[in-house]
Amino acid sequence: MHIFSFSVCKYVTVEMKSAFEETGKTKEVIDTKYDYMEEKKGIPIKYVKSDIRFIEVMETICQRLMHYNLHKERTGSNRFAKCYVMVEKYEDLIEDWYRKHQDEDLTTYLCEKHVLKGENQGSVY
Repeated sequence: MHIFSFSVCKYVTVEMKSAFEETGKTKEVIDTKYDYMEEKKGIPIKYVKSDIRFIEVMETICQRLMHYNLHKERTGSNRFAKCYVMVEKYEDLIEDWYRKHQDEDLTTYLCEKHVLKGENQGSVY
């Protein structure tokens, strides 16, 4: 038996997709000249492709789930302990999706193909 149910994985990915969609609308560019002592300048990076965007989404994903009406009997971060564990455990896989597989649905990529691969995944809806 797997620690994560399909519903936990689905809620996490739905919120993650929503967060990436919300943060993906900007045309902001990040200046990469970190070393102010040298004249050498880095290449500007679009925010939508940046590590900063990825980190910001990853850090807020479980907080976003606090608005759900699930596990109201629990308090604080205990309500979504499985979210924190899942995000931490699969961070490298989520980052791989972010960098190389965004053309594929995140729920399919993360939940069906990796986290719950070969398990009874229940209804997608």
